[in-house]
Amino acid sequence: MYSASTLKKLPDIILTTDLVVKSALKDLYNQNKLDKLFIQQKMKDWYDDATSQSYVGIINWYIWRHWREYQKEIKKI
Repeated sequence: MYSASTLKKLPDIILTTDLVVKSALKDLYNQNKLDKLFIQQKMKDWYDDATSQSYVGIINWYIWRHWREYQKEIKKI
């Protein structure tokens, strides 16, 4: 069960997540080829310094889950 203080923080957490994740995904989509070096260089940007929250897991999951579909769409264009 959420406390009142937790509920008040939820919108800020969601907004922060959106900014970090959207920025990371934009960088990934602008990249024609994803390689390990590129991802390692970008990982430092996948942290929120204000909350010490890491979004590496979320972004890695997104890459794993959606990258093939994205590449297929790019080839169609």
